[in-house]
Amino acid sequence: MMRHAPFLLLLLAAAACQKQPEPANQAVPLEEATPLPDAMQEEPGRDGIATERGNIPEIAGLAVADGRWTLTDGPAARFGLGGEPVFSIACDKAMRMIVMTRAGVNGTALQLLTERGATRFDAQTAGDDTVARFAAGYPWFKDVLAKAGGAIGVRVEDGIPLVLPADPLIGEVVAGCR
Repeated sequence: MMRHAPFLLLLLAAAACQKQPEPANQAVPLEEATPLPDAMQEEPGRDGIATERGNIPEIAGLAVADGRWTLTDGPAARFGLGGEPVFSIACDKAMRMIVMTRAGVNGTALQLLTERGATRFDAQTAGDDTVARFAAGYPWFKDVLAKAGGAIGVRVEDGIPLVLPADPLIGEVVAGCR
């Protein structure tokens, strides 16, 4: 055994002189890093609500409805051409609920589509309208709907969406209801 000791010491010394492999979790130098696509650079919203920007295929090619957004007490953001709105987002402060109303269409589901994401709400028929209510604290309202840009689609059931321009008044209603 003693006769092999110098050989073992020589092997250990040679191994110590060799370059150790770099850890696998080492950062990539900036000049080698591949940038993320724009759609993936934004951080996800609170509570895992995805807020990546993207297109809205459901409203591609559809015209934006004529009208404008107005803010009423309550608060409520209403869209239309004077008279009764075709769509509104209101705050029921007593119940801490966001109330969405699509006028002139009946259904049991109301879907909102934005470039930041989409969600579907259970709804009820109220006369000729579809009304959906949901807790104002739902992060989607603040992280997606309030920050939407471009257009917003409002679809009842699986019908053709009503396309509306996004507007900061929606964010005011959401913020005032939280």
